[in-house]
Amino acid sequence: MNSSKFFFSKYIILIFTHILLINVNISAQEKHLIIDCFKRQIQLNKQFKTITSISNRQHVESYTEDTLHYCLDMLKNIMCNDFDSNLFKEYIDLLIENSNSSDEAIFYPIGEIFKCAPDSTVFYISKILNQEKKKQITDYLLFSYKNVCIKCDSIQIIELNNFLKKINL
Repeated sequence: MNSSKFFFSKYIILIFTHILLINVNISAQEKHLIIDCFKRQIQLNKQFKTITSISNRQHVESYTEDTLHYCLDMLKNIMCNDFDSNLFKEYIDLLIENSNSSDEAIFYPIGEIFKCAPDSTVFYISKILNQEKKKQITDYLLFSYKNVCIKCDSIQIIELNNFLKKINL
């Protein structure tokens, strides 16, 4: 009887280990997909700035609406479950390179990420050396947080401002 309990326990541990490894692998694949998506968007946005053809502009806008928005949703889910500094850096690069975008959806995830990981968000923003870029990201954070946090009270907005003062922004 004891040997069957031991076998069963060993089997359960093996199943949980397998599930954990699958989740880690999926997460790594998702992160890679998101980073590729961001890099493609940056590349398309650079082209967008010089494109005169309406069909080419529509292609860029279509990629943004169809693919990038999906990647941004994945980003929020991953970052709120397990903050990843490399993924956050890639997102910051995307924000800076897409400052010309009128698509507000690009900017919303930073507010969502701040809501679930405020210390990490502020820590990594504080590490941006270029003061102009740091100010730009901070402005996006304020804009996004106020928009994604419609039900937030003024105390939460004040807390955000206090966080930003800590890093002298």
